Formats: sequence, structure tokens, C-alpha cells
Amino acid sequence: MRFQVLGPVRVVREDRSLELARLKERLVLGLMLTHAGRIVSQDRLVDAVWNRKPPANPAATLHVHICHLRSVLEPGRPARAPAQILLRRQDGYLLAVTPGQIDAHVFETAIRQGFRAMAASRPAAAAGILAGALALWRGDPYDGLSGHEFALAEIIRLEELRLLALESLAEADLALGRHASALPGLVQLVALHPLRERLRVLEMTALYRAGRQSDALLSYQNGRALLAGELGVDPGPGL
Repeated sequence: MRFQVLGPVRVVREDRSLELARLKERLVLGLMLTHAGRIVSQDRLVDAVWNRKPPANPAATLHVHICHLRSVLEPGRPARAPAQILLRRQDGYLLAVTPGQIDAHVFETAIRQGFRAMAASRPAAAAGILAGALALWRGDPYDGLSGHEFALAEIIRLEELRLLALESLAEADLALGRHASALPGLVQLVALHPLRERLRVLEMTALYRAGRQSDALLSYQNGRALLAGELGVDPGPGL
């Protein structure tokens, strides 16, 4: 069984996606996945799922959603048999899964390997590892849950890691002479993150190597103007 959060939250068993139709159950699973292997208190679950506006009988309502979620995770479990995946523990619940079952953890492990490969001057290995890690993304992380505090914090963290991975992949591609294939993605990323200096350095380098020196200089001038206007600072040494 695998769990995916790099897109809509879902469960995959034997390459078959088990969609969670109820939002509250996706919220419960999403929160439990951010605390995989750790106990999450019942009060924490109630606050997260109902955005600190619990129903009249929160414990009973939460239990209903837990039962529905367990039926998805363990469809063949007899009614009175103890749960094996979403466990009751003291005053809370524990999701008994390993980090390797969660795509976000697999992604983080892979990009760390990619970063180490780049640091060891192995751009070909880094490019392969980072491209494979980025292929795990199916859309926005925790898609549909961003209005909830626990998900928002994790979304911001994962998006930043994805951007670092994209930067490192572009750097690896440039080291391998792939400036032509890297350039369209860099142009798009700079447009989305115009104040990110490392991205602009990579875009300028790709433009220069493509014989577009005037466009590289224009990119620099635009970046300098934005940094001065938005942040009141000069470009860093790298840029």
C-alpha cells in the first residue's frame, strides 16, 4: 500500500487508486500522513479537520470518519478485528506506515541523493535522480486541503523543496550541455519566481550559451530592477 500527497491525497493498493470521496476523511488521512508513525491526539484531529469549529459531538463524529477511513485502508478486515493500519492509541490515533510508503518522503529522500550527486560533480547521476523525484508530483501537494493550517504549512515546505529540486536539475542539465532543453523551463520558472536569484542566474547562463547574450543581459537588468523596486536591495554576487 502506498500513500500519495503530491497532488490530491489518495491511497494506492496494487496500482489501483482508492479515492476518498469524503473531504473529512481526506483531512484525517492528510494529517495522519504528516505525523506518520507518531500519535496524533483526538483533540488535534478535531481542531485540524473542523478548523477549530468542531461539531456538537466531535469525538463521535470523528470516530465515524475514522471507521470509514479504516474500511478503505483495510477492506477485508472483519468488523470486530483490531485495526492494523490506523490504530487507536491512548487519547489519539497512530498511522502505522513506513516513510517509504509515502510519496513525499520518497521525494525528499531522492532529492537529497540528487543534491549529493551534484555536490560530488556527478551531474548525469544527479539529473536522473532529480527527474525521477520530480515525476512523483501529480499536481499541487495536498490538493484541496490548503484551507487547513496543518496542510498549508506542509504545502509551503514541499513547494520550496520542489523548487530547489528544479533549480538543481536545471544546474545539472547546464553542466551536461543541455541548455537548449533547460531554457524553456527556466524562462517559465523565472516568470513565476522573478525575485529568486539562483533561477535568474541559471536562465542567464542558458540564454548566453544559446547565443542570446542580449536576452541574458535583459534578464539581468529586469532582475536588478525588481530587486531594487520590491526589496530595496542590489543583486547578490552570484547574479
